[in-house]
Parts: sequence; C-alpha cells; structure tokens
Amino acid sequence: MNSFITLMYHNVTPNGAEYSDLSPSVTAYFVDQRTFSAHLLEVCQRGHCVDTKAIAGFYQQKSVNVPDVLTLVQVTFDDGWAGSYETAGPILETHGCQGLLFVTTDLIGSRHCVSLNDLKRIDPVVMTIGSHAKTHRFLNRMSESEIREELSFSKSHLEDAVGYEVDTLSIPGGAIDERVRKIASDVGYRFVYTSETYANTRHRGSLNIGRIAIKNTTTIDDVRRYVKGDLRKERLRRGLLSIPKRLLGQHGYHALRRRVLREAESQEEMVDLSGAQVS
Repeated sequence: MNSFITLMYHNVTPNGAEYSDLSPSVTAYFVDQRTFSAHLLEVCQRGHCVDTKAIAGFYQQKSVNVPDVLTLVQVTFDDGWAGSYETAGPILETHGCQGLLFVTTDLIGSRHCVSLNDLKRIDPVVMTIGSHAKTHRFLNRMSESEIREELSFSKSHLEDAVGYEVDTLSIPGGAIDERVRKIASDVGYRFVYTSETYANTRHRGSLNIGRIAIKNTTTIDDVRRYVKGDLRKERLRRGLLSIPKRLLGQHGYHALRRRVLREAESQEEMVDLSGAQVS
C-alpha cells in the first residue's frame, strides 16, 4: 500500500453520558460508544485497521500484508480522556484493532481523564500510548527551551508509567512549525501527528502525519468516504478555515470565533484542566 489514513478521536463516552462541566467546543469531539462501534465496524468491513508496528513498517518501506483494494486505517485518540480507555478499549479489542492514545501528562488523574494506574495496566496490544505534550499549550507559541521541556518531560513521564519507549507525538491544537518538528525529532519522537487532513504517504514523512478529525456530527457515510479515500469535503473546509487564520493569526482567529460564535476556547479549557500557567 502507498498510503494510509488516520482517524482522530478524542473521547468515547457511555451511551447517554453527559458532561455539563465541559463546554460544547470540547464535547463536540466526544462520540458515544454506539457511534464508535458503528464507525469501527465500517472501518473493518471496508478497510483494514493497522497498529503502530505496521505504521513503522510502512515508513521503513516494508510491505503490509493487506489486499491493495483495502485502505489502511489507524485509530488515534487525543488528550487522555478516560473513555478512550474504558469505553473504546473493549470495542477495539472486539474488532481486533489497536488504538493509539495520546496523553497530555498534566491531565493524568484530572476529572474525566486516565489515571497513572490506568496507564500502567492498559494492554499495548489493544491500545498503545503516545505523547500529547505536557500542558496542552500551543507549542508554536513557545520558546525553543519551553518546547523541549514540554516534549521531553511528557515523553519520559509516560515511559516511566508504561514501561516501553514512547516515540509517537500528537501536536496539541495542531500548532506546529519547523522548530517544533525538529525539537520533537531531537528528543526522540519518530512519529509526529498533526491536525492536517490528508492521506499519509511515505513522501510526507513520519514527522508530518495527517489525521481526520471525528466529531459527534460525523456520520457513517462520512466514515465510509474516509475509508474510500475521499477527503475532498474535509480538505475544502480546512482550506477555507486557513484563510482567516492566515489573515488574523492563530490568536486572532480563535478570538473571532469566541466573539462571533460565542464559542468557548477549547484550547484554553484544556490548558485550564491541566493546571498549567500560561505566560
């Protein structure tokens, strides 16, 4: 296979669960277990779910023993929500799939998030652990020394918890630049996941892995399109959103969304949950 797609989930919740203490801008990325199970069934019927070992082999030019007609699909989860482990884990296991859970280390043990004991007992066959930095702050707004601290601390803390090398990184808020990418590589991350939307090829490299964001509005038809490799709608939307971001800058863009849409800033909320101090 010449490419694979990566689905970006955040939290999988029990059916009917409510999170009144979290803003809609955060819970918009939560899907319930019934929906996640249906998504995974679609992936397994029309594509092939791959694990981190297969992704490593892909970038090493090793062949993946899958019929060429099937799309390779990787399933990831950001932040470290408890439902990603408690609710999604058994569903992944039922379908013989592996998830990749990116954990923000300052969120460990926070409300709704995985605990240190959870991390120690998660079966890496079902779900392997990656880093989502230390505080969930935008990395591209930091100094190089701050970036290095965020990424190296998170890596070592997670490795102490799980007992194996953590060499995968998901960028909080997709806030990446060349400094972030270089420092990530320098401190030992071999695979860097962004929020850009495209099918991943060897040409783009393992430090620039794109993903498709899954929200509570994502339908089965959407997932079917993704597995077929049809990402035109999502790429168009992301292209349109990039225009005001370029004109206003990242900070101005999010301020506009708060003002016009009265939308809480999910990034600030995640940082607040982590207890980080933003200078």
